[in-house]
Amino acid sequence: MSAATDYAIETNGLTRRFGSFVAVDQVTLKIPKGQLYGFLGLNGAGKTTTIRVLTTLLPPSAGTAQLWGHDVVKQPLAVRELVGLVTTKPARASRRGPRESISGTLPASATCPIRQPRSSASSTRWVWPPRSAARSSGRTAPA
Repeated sequence: MSAATDYAIETNGLTRRFGSFVAVDQVTLKIPKGQLYGFLGLNGAGKTTTIRVLTTLLPPSAGTAQLWGHDVVKQPLAVRELVGLVTTKPARASRRGPRESISGTLPASATCPIRQPRSSASSTRWVWPPRSAARSSGRTAPA
């Protein structure tokens, strides 16, 4: 699949096994660019494992996954340039939550799509990736 796609996330038969345990079983998704999509389910349903596969933290056992047309197995660096992941439970022993993690790691010029400042008087912009970085690298930011 080329990088020119109408989908932000596309999976086909995505499966992840841990030994004989199947954590993610044949997930097929087509999420258009610009859509908000949530993973809901019981504990152990495979939500976190799916996200870890999509963000290249775990390889899939079977099937395919692309983010903005980039294959998570064949093009992991391209995927990582486009994706940021902040969990509610930091990997390190820390009391920082998602907001603190984002505010402490994004450059001042960055913006983040998850939240816009409420006050129009605020000079802080939250959009990611920074438009200047997307222009300088020759790639366009995902819609």
